[in-house]
Amino acid sequence: MTDFTIGTVYFNVCQLQPMLDWYQSRLGLQIHWQEGKRVALGAGEHDLLVLTETLDYTSSRQHTGLFHFALLVPDRVQLAKSLTHLANTKTQLQGMSDHAVSEALYLADPEGNGIEIYRDRPESDWYDADGNFLLTTMRLDVADLLAELETADNTWRGLPTGTIMGHIHLHVSDIPSAEAVYTKQLGMDVMLNMGSASFIAYDGYHHHVGANIWGGRTLPPSDAHLGLTAYDLHLPVEHRETLLATLESTGVTITPQDDAYQIRDAASSTLVNLHTQ
Repeated sequence: MTDFTIGTVYFNVCQLQPMLDWYQSRLGLQIHWQEGKRVALGAGEHDLLVLTETLDYTSSRQHTGLFHFALLVPDRVQLAKSLTHLANTKTQLQGMSDHAVSEALYLADPEGNGIEIYRDRPESDWYDADGNFLLTTMRLDVADLLAELETADNTWRGLPTGTIMGHIHLHVSDIPSAEAVYTKQLGMDVMLNMGSASFIAYDGYHHHVGANIWGGRTLPPSDAHLGLTAYDLHLPVEHRETLLATLESTGVTITPQDDAYQIRDAASSTLVNLHTQ
């Protein structure tokens, strides 16, 4: 796997309590802490989401920013449990896909933020016999997925300990600019460029960041006050000085935080908090 990971994702929301109710009842996330109108949710370990209620309800989906955030569950049984629970609670899904490298469920929260819940296949299955990377989109075999529960404990207890933020997928202004941000500035590699979308990662993962122009090729930067505001990117400490030097040399503004360095991804207009560990 990789020591580079996506961490907490931060949102401004219009109505905090309905969002908390939904994330707990539909996804099974737990409240980790609450400070007034700011709440962190997770699966018992690291914070996965931080929701902040705002009184400024300005919102538009026609801008760069979030396509979806992706919760990676530990195994296929947990994905099957999530699918069963979503069906039992009549939660609307936007799609279900087999990506060869993973299997995924897609939905949105009550304020329209896109969500993926997925499980990874073993890395040895990500390539064919000729070494070709297999990331694609196929129909999910739902019956085969649910068959996992025939020989396993099928009790739904929410998203399990071990669930992490696997990746984040963004609407961007254009693909070359996004690839430049994540490769030349942040040191990732392009795993697959589909023309209208690119999948970019550290250390051979299938993608830590997805970037697409499916919402339009000339989307403006977000000036909305609802939805995605920032996300954390965790890096091994030995990469810190090289990374900061690269960012400075390419003219990126770096803002020191308490325990991180913050930059703005110029392609999606999203804040990225760089943490080293």
